[in-house]
Amino acid sequence: DINGRQYSNLLQHTAPLNPGNSGGPLFNIKGELIGMNTIVFELRGFNASIPSNMITRFIADVEKTKKAQLTWAGWDVRDIEDQDVISLKLDTGLGVMFQSAVKNSPAEKAGLKKHDAIVEINNLMVRDMFTFGGMIQEYRDGEEFQLTIIRDGKRKKIKIKPMTIDSAREKFNPYEVEKDSFTPKAAEALFNSPFNKAPNMEEFFHFFFQGIREGVNITPSLNCN
Repeated sequence: DINGRQYSNLLQHTAPLNPGNSGGPLFNIKGELIGMNTIVFELRGFNASIPSNMITRFIADVEKTKKAQLTWAGWDVRDIEDQDVISLKLDTGLGVMFQSAVKNSPAEKAGLKKHDAIVEINNLMVRDMFTFGGMIQEYRDGEEFQLTIIRDGKRKKIKIKPMTIDSAREKFNPYEVEKDSFTPKAAEALFNSPFNKAPNMEEFFHFFFQGIREGVNITPSLNCN
């Protein structure tokens, strides 16, 4: 959290950057492309870049379908609170708390139950709702992954196959798919920012990581050449 804005799923580094370097490449010591520079924190002593593997996935989506294919599982989750750790016998305060699922959605089919604490995705720790949404976007339609949950004080593994937001819109009630998709700031940014007028790859990813929550579909016109 920096200046009231949350950032996640970015590479934090100390490579020298200057204002105007956003959109440029980030290389490792071997000369391999590992990210795209996106945020310069001049007063913080570090900078942030979007991981190259994430960019590759989204570019492939756009080239194939002309839109960003965001992942949907049909669940309602919230951050784990202090009282949850005690009352539900959790061994961690990190993760998200499952609340409910859209009927016949991937989340319901996976067998998740109310008050299941989701603490890992494919053995990678889930910190909170914000990082959880970004981690889910690592997977594509029908690509199975594993959740580690805590239920009745015990850890358990559950497999789930998500779907795209477009597929969900066709199969389910649009209200169920779209509800709670935007934070107020994200909605305001989407409809009132210059992003809509002149989208480009840098602005697309910059916007995506600064407020779009899981389940939001964007259809920018991008030049990927």
